[in-house]
Amino acid sequence: MYIKNLKQHSVGCPTIFDFQEVESGTNYHFRLRHGSASVVNEDTDKIILGGPMPGFDGVCSWQNALDWMKSNGLTLKGKFKMYL
Repeated sequence: MYIKNLKQHSVGCPTIFDFQEVESGTNYHFRLRHGSASVVNEDTDKIILGGPMPGFDGVCSWQNALDWMKSNGLTLKGKFKMYL
């Protein structure tokens, strides 16, 4: 999935990153809280990926989030310019 408009809304407890799929314009967010991570389609409120994120409680970097998503079958691509 190619993404754009990466934004970090919270730096911890929970960590939240928002992004948009380039092709469809669909908005998503990644959220980590109490060791549980999820990626949610904000347009439908459907969880597309969810589960434990071992070694992390409520704080992670964008690279940590990317690694977790990739290890669970979701690979994001694009130029990851962070907007705060």
